[in-house]
Amino acid sequence: MGRIVDLLLAGRENAIPSKALAKLAGLSSVRELQRLIARERAAGAVILSTCESGGGYFRPACQEEIRAFVRTLDARAKNTNCALRSARAALEVGKKEAAPGDSSTQGGKLAKCQPKTR
Repeated sequence: MGRIVDLLLAGRENAIPSKALAKLAGLSSVRELQRLIARERAAGAVILSTCESGGGYFRPACQEEIRAFVRTLDARAKNTNCALRSARAALEVGKKEAAPGDSSTQGGKLAKCQPKTR
């Protein structure tokens, strides 16, 4: 199998949806496609994606497409960091309020999660 970037067309208007790209690449799942794209990006490939008009992956046709992609990921990263900040703060409050080993929900405290069993 070749590189995913070599299967992509240039330009947002030519974005290939995930399922179609996975099939084109001979992959068994979109998850596998995402792993390969992450690997290629880490190695320096410029693979852009969009959620507009059905979404998909594409190579940039111009600098503005790269700038738009960067703006989108920057905004997503800021939202993720805000979610992390509030979740981490809740954990810190929980450490201070909960007695060692306490897993109750009384007094507004959150219960400790139980390990998942299969």
